[in-house]
Amino acid sequence: MSTLRKATDILRSAEELLRELIGQAAAKADYTHLATLADWAKQLNALRHGCTDDINDDELASSPAASISENGVGEISAAEQPLSDRKPSQRRLQGSEKVAANGGHKRTKRTRAKKSKGSRKRQSEYPKFLREGVDLVKQGWSRREKKEYEHKAPRNVISLLVDAVVRSGKGGKRFTMEELLPLHQLDDSSEVPSYQAYLSLAWLRTEGLIIQHGRQGYSLPKGADLVSSVEERWQRLRQR
Repeated sequence: MSTLRKATDILRSAEELLRELIGQAAAKADYTHLATLADWAKQLNALRHGCTDDINDDELASSPAASISENGVGEISAAEQPLSDRKPSQRRLQGSEKVAANGGHKRTKRTRAKKSKGSRKRQSEYPKFLREGVDLVKQGWSRREKKEYEHKAPRNVISLLVDAVVRSGKGGKRFTMEELLPLHQLDDSSEVPSYQAYLSLAWLRTEGLIIQHGRQGYSLPKGADLVSSVEERWQRLRQR
């Protein structure tokens, strides 16, 4: 794999993380940060596609980025291409669809409905969490790229988040992630990447260790011993 190929993979991964944060910001009506995140994602997208211009044809054809269009949604289908840009075989195919026998379009609609239902069912299976060594692994489903992706956060980030949650949520008080971030490592005071903190939060929420109150934030279950509960659930996590 060339250096540029590696660079485009890194940019694509960073863009995915930003898209996830954009979704979280939108869900919380965090419009202040939403525009900034969207601008960063747009810049990463532009950088990534700028890199692909310098990759040779063989590498580009085998690259995962080759299936992503300039708008980041996916490869453009024949039906979406201008008629003048289509290959002869594609133009014939489109024509044959228009003169298909009775029921032809119905079969197409049924097929699409089945695919859509299957896609929704698969999405509902995510996120999944497991542990790999000292890392928490989140497996998610990218609706845009139609494939599974993974994000990781070190175990100590969970502990840092738990300490912050216990302090802010004392006495049943509600708190938001904006109040807790940024988290800092204890040894060198370096800032923890926010996506790792949100990943840890997603696991706590999935395990029912914190309660979400829509856009009003989160709270701890009454009488909960979060530290002990987190350690117990961590030991029960499936290992890889």
